[in-house]
Amino acid sequence: MKQINTYIDSVYQGMDHSTEIAELKEEMKRHLLEAVEELKAEGKSEEESVYIAIRRFGDTRHLNKDLQEVFEVQKKFAKWIFRVAMLAVTVWFLVTAAYFILSTYNTNIREQAMNDRQLMERIHKELVQTSTITPRIKKELQQLVNENKKRIHHAAIFKTKDFEANTHPVKEARYIYPENAKDFPNGAGHLMMDHPIHGFNGKGELLDKHGNPIDNLWIVEIVEYPYRDLSKYIAPLVPVGFGSFLVYWVLFAIWAIISAYHRKQLTSAWIFAFCLFHVFAYIFYRSMLKKKILSPLTADNRA
Repeated sequence: MKQINTYIDSVYQGMDHSTEIAELKEEMKRHLLEAVEELKAEGKSEEESVYIAIRRFGDTRHLNKDLQEVFEVQKKFAKWIFRVAMLAVTVWFLVTAAYFILSTYNTNIREQAMNDRQLMERIHKELVQTSTITPRIKKELQQLVNENKKRIHHAAIFKTKDFEANTHPVKEARYIYPENAKDFPNGAGHLMMDHPIHGFNGKGELLDKHGNPIDNLWIVEIVEYPYRDLSKYIAPLVPVGFGSFLVYWVLFAIWAIISAYHRKQLTSAWIFAFCLFHVFAYIFYRSMLKKKILSPLTADNRA
């Protein structure tokens, strides 16, 4: 019926030609035709039935305005949800990347400290046994410093009666590498060898585990450049990352549900799929749309 088509076109005038609009126009046409048939069954003519059915739906200008406002609000709401979801997932990616970078950095620091200490233990053991700074010891310390120039300022070996080697200037070292190294009081991570010290006597002398005074003490020292401990920044990243991912997951699922609802293809199965399988379910849903496998649902078969 031409009058009904003209009426429907005027109601949806100025709106886009999306699938959702086309489906709404078809649904309105179906309701109008049903109303016309009911009126004809009551004994009215076709022309009169069409007129009454259209009149019941209302003035085209008011309907058009109301529909445009509704669709504008829906579009803005859906866009807002999608943008917030994308912002949340961006934050999640950045936080996750920062977490792994900081964790890797701290892990490397711990591994380097462990390796340094193992080397120092071997060197110290040899010094205690031989009382000699052998060429092999020198080579190992040189290699350590040369391979870690950005981290290690110098390595030194002291033989002293004092407990703290770093109270001595580098010029008192029995061996130091690089040879031209200067005192570095701001150095961080002074890794000193565990000493065979078990106390002091009344004279202030260091004692070994047998209670005998220690004449000389071998101390291996590695002085590092100052570095920032970033471990305190790792813990807060966990709740931020989890929270942003949760926000993304919920909002994207809501956006997908709204998208399917506007196309009149929303079912409980799709709601479950969007919530559980998320973006993968939405990609599958869109692929089915492109292949025209899905079709709008009526109130009777929507479940």
